[in-house]
Amino acid sequence: MNDVGPIDCHILESALGYGPYGLYGIGESSAACTTTVTGPAIFNALGKWILDFPTTPDKILKALGKI
Repeated sequence: MNDVGPIDCHILESALGYGPYGLYGIGESSAACTTTVTGPAIFNALGKWILDFPTTPDKILKALGKI
């Protein structure tokens, strides 16, 4: 988390009426952090960096020299 730069948050009024000021569905998506976690996890497990996202089994096998 120390490597993440500043994050700017903005409120946009949508007038949809789901909440105050028309806000709805805001929050941190689990998909937003997936790409930042999978690369180091694969490196820790296999000792090979996968820098081409999204990571797929074929890319991992290619990095391991199996394909």
